[in-house]
Amino acid sequence: TGSTSNQSGAKGNTNNAVSNTSNGNPKSATNPGCDGNCVDGYGSYYYADGGIYDGFFKNSYRNGPGIYTFADGSIYTGNWVNGNQEGYGMLGWADGSSYGGYFSNNKLNGEGIYIDANKVVKGGVFKDGNFSQTFYVNDNGVATGCISGDCYNGFGKMVYAGGDVFLGFFKNGYLSHGVYAYSFKDSYIGEYINSKRHGFGLYTWADNNSYVGMYQNDTYHGLGYYYVDADESKDQIGEFRNGSLYLNMK
Repeated sequence: TGSTSNQSGAKGNTNNAVSNTSNGNPKSATNPGCDGNCVDGYGSYYYADGGIYDGFFKNSYRNGPGIYTFADGSIYTGNWVNGNQEGYGMLGWADGSSYGGYFSNNKLNGEGIYIDANKVVKGGVFKDGNFSQTFYVNDNGVATGCISGDCYNGFGKMVYAGGDVFLGFFKNGYLSHGVYAYSFKDSYIGEYINSKRHGFGLYTWADNNSYVGMYQNDTYHGLGYYYVDADESKDQIGEFRNGSLYLNMK
């Protein structure tokens, strides 16, 4: 479930056409096609099997950050390369289980965090969708600091003095990738370099505004979209540079 490898039209828009809903004939599973720019830009593509992709395209393929909602209710939010789930991403299944970590060839491949339908959390190294190594969260009784696992070079849980919590993978004592929950109710799921947000990430604010896309040096940099929950007219979609929208693709 949740793999695009068998989706019809998996490449995205292959007819090199840009369409929109202004003709009064909105796109849907019964009227599949593109709303926006599904060639080289940002768009929504509606597939005949009921799947919907919202995100960036290059050369008519899904490329860059994007969200694919499958007909069965599962959702992938993450990076795409030439139509495939590749790099860091998050996959939530209809049964309530979820995964945040690395993908290759549309399958779980590499380090990631898996939460099953009973909310049991496991870290792991995956090979073609299956655990090849498993790490459990076992609190060691301390109130702050590394309360579980290996917070230097491995999978662990860190509780900070101010109340922030990080669950994920560490490299040389720095955050590498995982879930960071702030005491003021914001959250970040994604990649880091030397504990700074870098790579693909999803940041959600307490007011339900969110940013999905690329980071560099702790700020928006690269393709991404900033959603304003209360007013979609304020959404920003396109290429960001050093925290500001550089190329508007909305």
